[in-house]
Parts: sequence; structure tokens; C-alpha cells
Amino acid sequence: MLCLDGEVNRALKSDVVLVGLLGGDLIYEFNEAGDRNIPYPRVIFEEISNVPGLACDNVESASRMTYRVSVCAETNLVEIVNAVERVMISIHFVRHSAEPIRNMPMGVI
Repeated sequence: MLCLDGEVNRALKSDVVLVGLLGGDLIYEFNEAGDRNIPYPRVIFEEISNVPGLACDNVESASRMTYRVSVCAETNLVEIVNAVERVMISIHFVRHSAEPIRNMPMGVI
């Protein structure tokens, strides 16, 4: 099974625009955030599905992975979401969402 948590973490944390919008390194893998009081805005990501897609000679070379990236913000929500989307696309992820961002309640993505 392929694991991209480290790559996702590095890509999000190394983006100066995203970190600037958040006011610091407020990007967490799901289990890192825990019950701590983390200030807003923040980004929390987690892998929710990882299904092997292609293997040859018992070596996996492709997977279908699904990540949930939650943007928790009281302001600049659209800017932060756009920055996260740009970063995720740069590492070859595709965004699938049930509704366009303009119709979502504040703080939910």
C-alpha cells in the first residue's frame, strides 16, 4: 500500500502562500490535532481510503487514494481553500466535492 501522508504534509507546509494565509504552520495530520486548542484558521488532513490500483510482480505501483482536507476558518475561507486546492493539484490530486464552495456553510469543506 502506498502512503503519501508525508508528501501531502510537506507540500502543504512548504507553500508560503498557504502558511501566510493561516498566519503560521497551522497544518496538521488528523491524529496530530487531537483535543488541543488549536487557533483558527487551520488545515487538517487525513487519508480516508487507499485502494491498490496497479501491481506487477507483487509490487504496487499505483493506488486510488482519497484524502479529506478540512479548512477551519472564520475569515479568508475561500482564499485558504483555493490555496489548499492549488497545492493538492500540484502533487497530482484531483478535487471532488459534493457541492461548490459558495454553497457550503462557513468553515466546512
